[in-house]
Amino acid sequence: MFSDAFKLPSEIFTFGKLRASWAKVGNGTNFNQLLNNFSQYIIFNGIPLFSVGSKLKNPALRPETTYSTEIGTDLRFFKNRFSIDASYYFTRSIDQIVSAKVSTSTGFTDRMYNTGEIQNSGVEIAMTVRPIQTKSGFIWDMSVNWAKNTNRVVTIMDGVSSLQLGGWGSVTINAEEGQPYGVIRGTDYLRDDEGYAMIGLDGKPISANNQYLGNVQAKFTGSFTNKISFKNFDMNVMMDFKYGGMVFSASDFTGVDQGNSLRSLQFRDEYSFSYIVLKEDGNELNGINTITGLPYSDAARPKGGIFPGRLYGLNVETGKY
Repeated sequence: MFSDAFKLPSEIFTFGKLRASWAKVGNGTNFNQLLNNFSQYIIFNGIPLFSVGSKLKNPALRPETTYSTEIGTDLRFFKNRFSIDASYYFTRSIDQIVSAKVSTSTGFTDRMYNTGEIQNSGVEIAMTVRPIQTKSGFIWDMSVNWAKNTNRVVTIMDGVSSLQLGGWGSVTINAEEGQPYGVIRGTDYLRDDEGYAMIGLDGKPISANNQYLGNVQAKFTGSFTNKISFKNFDMNVMMDFKYGGMVFSASDFTGVDQGNSLRSLQFRDEYSFSYIVLKEDGNELNGINTITGLPYSDAARPKGGIFPGRLYGLNVETGKY
């Protein structure tokens, strides 16, 4: 505490402290992830059948290890009526335990691995002010907290630069070397260097799978807190926030796709007439006669709608498609 060491005036500068820490922490995995064993899954003609399961376990698994370093300061002014707490941290996690897909020719679909290194570094700042403090015991504290984390996947494993973590439909969440953890990929239109959608010979935009759509990591997070105390009564009100980071909403996608959302109402009649009444197939919906392969004679009639995420149209503000 440098406020005591240097005998600073307490009326203005009440308290000052510098801190630093270093830690090494291990982490295990779930039970029974080292050796495959047989388990009964059905009885056929009175004979029990056993299986080793679809996941290949790994007897050589090592514990995950995280190294962390943090430095910070705690500053308080005007007899604790105003305070600032700030810190910087850096963490490095290695030998993370993951389940990854393998070729089904091995007899399994997944395998347990020690893999990868992920680094996190960031800044956290908290400020607190006490605007009201009475002799009767009424206290009002206001606090704001702000934090920014920078995340990077350094390595995954030998010969692997991308690992699929999960997904829904054509949208996947991935860990990719050199990128923040949580890359979102899916179907999108191919675009030129100026952002225009690339158009094929049929006059329609060209789409491709596994395109970069964004990342789940937020640019920064924070919170606002108000605490009111009076004798034996305490009340806390907190509001937190997050800025940045992409989210794929499967519920919104399903609602639009099945015509259950308000946004889909304007196209519901056209789609129902085309798909249910006339039973036009996918080629005819896209303007191609299924039998002849020639342009569909009724191609100009509206047959539904395209929503953001797979939208092609002129933006009147930018002048771009």
